[in-house]
Amino acid sequence: MATSSLRTTKDITSVIVTDSDGTNEVELTAEQGNITIDLPETSGHATDRGGPGHLHPTEFVPITWSMTLNIQAWTGSSSPLEAFARTASGWDYGLCDTGSGDYSGLTLTAGTDTISNRGNVNLFQMRILITDPGDASTETLYLVNCTASSNFGEGFPSTLSVSGTSYMTTEAFLDNIATA
Repeated sequence: MATSSLRTTKDITSVIVTDSDGTNEVELTAEQGNITIDLPETSGHATDRGGPGHLHPTEFVPITWSMTLNIQAWTGSSSPLEAFARTASGWDYGLCDTGSGDYSGLTLTAGTDTISNRGNVNLFQMRILITDPGDASTETLYLVNCTASSNFGEGFPSTLSVSGTSYMTTEAFLDNIATA
């Protein structure tokens, strides 16, 4: 059973950036990095003649995220910069809306849980593996249909800073957290 211990970035086992079904991927092994996932507010408030008013659902707001990693190692079919820029050769950067391949356990519906991709914009998928410090259980966070901008600094250690957007609803993000 998972504990309620405070998470630290050292609990993140790896960040895996993939194409639409996980066939091609880059696995980043992080050391002393950070990741921030900002879940948007999904309701608005309207006052009613000076009274408390009411809450109502808001328009769709995508999830934003950012991370800065000291790169210890990466493995996979491409470099992290190509994966985040959505230019890696042989990758399928299509929409993930039915949960295929490595994402077959996800419950997503285009236009409801995630964006429809009418313009054929290249999108990548991301899995974040977290190990519970209290026991051997793990959690996997899924950010699907992502775009990002990145900055790579070569050095000792090399650093990777990425800011991105995941075009899925907060509800779909929370409903698709996998534990093992």
